[in-house]
Amino acid sequence: MLKKGLQPAAVRDCIRWLRERDLLDDRAFAQAHVRDRLRFSPRSPFLLRRELGKKGVEPSLAGEVIDQVLEEDGLDATDLSVLAATGWVRKQSVQTRAALLSAPFSPEREKVRRRLYGFLSRRGFRGNEARRGLEAGEEKARELEE
Repeated sequence: MLKKGLQPAAVRDCIRWLRERDLLDDRAFAQAHVRDRLRFSPRSPFLLRRELGKKGVEPSLAGEVIDQVLEEDGLDATDLSVLAATGWVRKQSVQTRAALLSAPFSPEREKVRRRLYGFLSRRGFRGNEARRGLEAGEEKARELEE
């Protein structure tokens, strides 16, 4: 708030007001952030840690909260990749999904697979996690075709 140009007295008053109402809680904030990401925009634990760090959450607390939420929800990084990939496929056009199901190594299929891989990569998924996401994306496309 100080960086935004607010007066120090106003910042102190605001912080006091938030503390009195128990609204300054990094753990609760981190849990809410992780749960929102899992629900609306799944990403890798690595990327979640980075996001929480940028928001001022200590790295050890961020890791602890991410592990806790994933354990409570019975998820791991591969599951998150699958959630992200199937969500992406659901949002694609019929033509894009059809291209994903076209003949192996066809230019159309490879183009869609590169797009899906890029999507997963930007969300922090690599290696086996991304591979499993690609497979789940194809499975979801098949499901939606039926």
